[in-house]
Amino acid sequence: MKKEQKTLFKEIEKIQEKAMRELAKEFGLKKRSICLFKKVGDFFVEGVYSTNFTDDNEISIRMNCNIKPYSYDDLFWEIFDMKENAKQPMSLRAIGAFVAPIYPIKRIKIVENSLVNIEEDIRQTVIGFIDIFNTFINSMENNVENFNQFVIRQSDFYQEDLMKMLAYIHSRKYNTALNNANEFIRNGDTGPLVNGDKGIYEYIVEYCEKKHSIH
Repeated sequence: MKKEQKTLFKEIEKIQEKAMRELAKEFGLKKRSICLFKKVGDFFVEGVYSTNFTDDNEISIRMNCNIKPYSYDDLFWEIFDMKENAKQPMSLRAIGAFVAPIYPIKRIKIVENSLVNIEEDIRQTVIGFIDIFNTFINSMENNVENFNQFVIRQSDFYQEDLMKMLAYIHSRKYNTALNNANEFIRNGDTGPLVNGDKGIYEYIVEYCEKKHSIH
């Protein structure tokens, strides 16, 4: 990044942070770091914003719009032997290292060549974020089971396999989650997260086996 770009970038970041604080307050969102988030019905929605320069030296303002059932984190922490995390502030679900995966709905991107419209562009990314998550939740009929079935059919997103296992477990399809986790473990993959000396897939196996013994 050139010196003049660094100067401009710092100015944009300052404008963006101030605008995001004000917009979060205006629209009833919470803000932590570069995330806007909120509990909407049975879902947790998150907008992760960023600014960069394109190859043509234009200003690129982005908002990644993400969603997961609010209960996924509670389930994840129960499985992963971290139940106390459920008592922590909601922001942990947005910026915590040990949280349930989140599904990417859409990315908003606005490109400008000057600072003239930056504040309005930032506002539009937030309005777009709100519209996107409301539309998505309505399409799920605010129903977590509908989301479970939806996410199981999707592909090519971050921590896809772990999220699908959580969806199966949430739907009480313990055997499917158990088989999936065991298959990864047989191939030497215990999961993307570790607590103590065990990976998340090993915790999922233990959890599902325990559920089988109960039922």
